[in-house]
Amino acid sequence: MRVSNDVLREIEITFFFTPDCESCEEVYEFIEENLERISTEIGVKVTLKPIEVFSHLSIAEELGIVAVPSILIGKRMIIGSKEKSELIDEIKEAIKEVVESE
Repeated sequence: MRVSNDVLREIEITFFFTPDCESCEEVYEFIEENLERISTEIGVKVTLKPIEVFSHLSIAEELGIVAVPSILIGKRMIIGSKEKSELIDEIKEAIKEVVESE
């Protein structure tokens, strides 16, 4: 039996939000709905990790989070809500940067 070495890499999208941020909820749900499509298109497994800013102030301060929603992928920070197509393009570009940097 042959074992495949084609194990998908896992890339984490870290999503910073606050509980009262309506656009945070909308953006999070949009990303969550599109994770599988993004994973398939790029060829990596993409996971989404939510972090509530007020409960993790030290992390938020260390990363310079000044607005929500903020999305961290690798070394790239995507801040604020955007048009859906623009957001997907930025997320894919950031994921590709992470993959290419290794």
